[in-house]
Amino acid sequence: MIDSMYNGWARELREQGYDCQTVVKLLRGNEDSSVQVRDPEILNYLEGNRSITLITADRELVEYCRNHGVSVIYILEVLMEHLEK
Repeated sequence: MIDSMYNGWARELREQGYDCQTVVKLLRGNEDSSVQVRDPEILNYLEGNRSITLITADRELVEYCRNHGVSVIYILEVLMEHLEK
């Protein structure tokens, strides 16, 4: 599951064969990213769907996920690790 600000990335990942949907698609059933989904709702969903990994650049949401044992990929962390090589 990818944060709504990266809708295009979800499409690209699907084209590469990855099962990837946006937060809005999974929680609202559509791709209308003008409808905000709050962090507690995302966390609640992920806690009930432990097989899903969230991809985001939202530092606060990353901390919530990590504190609750929810699988998360912090985009900026991955980018910084790559740049340090």
